[in-house]
Amino acid sequence: MICAMGFRFLPVIEGVPIAIPGARPVAFWALSSAVLLRTAEMGADHLHEGFLHLAAYSGFLAWVALVAWGLAVSLTMIRGTAARRSVALGNSSERSSPS
Repeated sequence: MICAMGFRFLPVIEGVPIAIPGARPVAFWALSSAVLLRTAEMGADHLHEGFLHLAAYSGFLAWVALVAWGLAVSLTMIRGTAARRSVALGNSSERSSPS
């Protein structure tokens, strides 16, 4: 939920589009797969112990989702700061120029 809110609200708050649009589906599917594998791990003991090897990838998938989310959010925040800074510098140069 935190990832979804970050992808949804941050571009609105910063006033710039998301820096890496492809990170959203990567984070969604990696995180969904990680949660599914973790949940299925609970029943693996009763059904088939060989599944536990596959379930071990859930941690890697969760890290992939976190990196995709963090990179997109960080770069979007940097873009938003740069956009606000350029607007502020543009306004200050218009005020200081003689008319």
